[in-house]
Amino acid sequence: MVRICRDKGVALAINCARRWNPFFAQARQMIDQGELGEILQVTGYGQCGLSHNGSHLIDIVRYMAGGNVSWVYGEMESDEAADGENDLMGNRYLAFDNGVRAYIRGLPCGIANWEIDVIGTEGRFRSFANGQDVELTKTHPGGLRGRGVPARIPFPWPARFPGMGLTIIDDLISSVENGHDPRCSGDDG
Repeated sequence: MVRICRDKGVALAINCARRWNPFFAQARQMIDQGELGEILQVTGYGQCGLSHNGSHLIDIVRYMAGGNVSWVYGEMESDEAADGENDLMGNRYLAFDNGVRAYIRGLPCGIANWEIDVIGTEGRFRSFANGQDVELTKTHPGGLRGRGVPARIPFPWPARFPGMGLTIIDDLISSVENGHDPRCSGDDG
């Protein structure tokens, strides 16, 4: 499907909706502009089955990491669950081709359910409560041995919080009119 759409010039968007959340979109832009420095680690927490909501958790971690997965190591919830027919939960450790490392906790996460943590050499982005709140920390001069001091700064909130469905449609229309890939293309899916 991806190849046929590309060959026919048809825009194909995959509904990994968190990519259109304004907080994640802004964080990705900050990463692209180098505001967090070199990205070292992305961690995603979300109790979920691997195939169902786990696909969304994997995607947002991959989106924040900004590369393709080179290798992965996983742990499933149990041998019994792995032998069953249900979508099983598990943890994953991923190595990306750009040097970023990631950990995804799909087993019970306690209070940290549906959080994303992006750590760079110069800053940190954290998303809480399934993308409803965020925190930005940047390194400022000073501190012990001149290594800098982490300081929380306000994260830029949008003037209005648009519905993700509308932003997905706007992005798809823009990709048709301007010839760019949607924020989550068939290749991303």
